[in-house]
Amino acid sequence: MVPGGALRNTAEAIGRLGWTKPTFVSAVGDDEMSNVIRRSLEEAGVSADGLYVNKDLSTAAYNGILNEKGDMFCGVSDMKVLEDIPKSHLDKFHFWDSQILLIDGNVGYATLEYLLGRSSKVRHVIYDPISQAKCGRIMEGDFLTRLTCFKPNITQLRHLCKQLST
Repeated sequence: MVPGGALRNTAEAIGRLGWTKPTFVSAVGDDEMSNVIRRSLEEAGVSADGLYVNKDLSTAAYNGILNEKGDMFCGVSDMKVLEDIPKSHLDKFHFWDSQILLIDGNVGYATLEYLLGRSSKVRHVIYDPISQAKCGRIMEGDFLTRLTCFKPNITQLRHLCKQLST
């Protein structure tokens, strides 16, 4: 197993550049995979102090199945732990004072609404929709207007365009 996730990978890249020490704020389960994630972040120069441990859920996991060409055939995931990160945990890190806030599309509606509602002073608010199934979440309410960058991949963008045209 390899620790990953789009925004964990981004935090690792920033940490390895050495320009600053980012804090990775997320949720994990109380399991061995959370220890792997914590160690991988710290080894990359990223603070793992922002990991909220949910003792009732497993650390998020994704398994991709590739075809004979090495292209994605299908995937299975369990991202439940990321859906509801307590506001009290998020507040500990004063995300509203950040220069950059990266938001993962796996967070639930209430968490997304909370983050966007308190990020008006953040210089760059970047949202990665993560999956085709979740890319429409940002279109609810006025969420999209609160972003400085929306970064879907081509599949997610096509899906969203189809949704908007119907």
